[in-house]
Amino acid sequence: MNNSLKSSLFEIDNLIRKFKNKKKTQLNNAKFNSDDKKSIIECLNTSYVSTHGKKTKEFEKKLSKLLNNKKVISTINGTSALHACLVALGVNKKDEVLLPSFNYIASPNCVKYLDAIPHFVEINEKDLCVCANKLEKYLKEICTVKNNICY
Repeated sequence: MNNSLKSSLFEIDNLIRKFKNKKKTQLNNAKFNSDDKKSIIECLNTSYVSTHGKKTKEFEKKLSKLLNNKKVISTINGTSALHACLVALGVNKKDEVLLPSFNYIASPNCVKYLDAIPHFVEINEKDLCVCANKLEKYLKEICTVKNNICY
């Protein structure tokens, strides 16, 4: 196990211990109004409960109109959305992708699906986002710059 990974795991363990005793907050409390319930029952009755169907197309059309963008697609979950984004960005074999060390397995998995290389960058405890100072230090350790191109 390399030092960067050990450091990331240690940092994650410390953060978990720090936040373990805090009041728990649910990330998503599902609330359904009567129209939502009717739509759910309609989907169940017509077997449109997968990734494709009438409601999916309706949703994409409404979202497209709301965003004023013709290029809208929905995905079945966040993992497939992340994967689609990486494909759209052109990430492929041997590309290197920076990820925050405090993360969910879907992110590095999506990078690995494309045979790219995930790199975990340390976070700051304040907001659990990538720490700019630690990112700079990490990049100086692993990268070289030639002709204004980072390798």
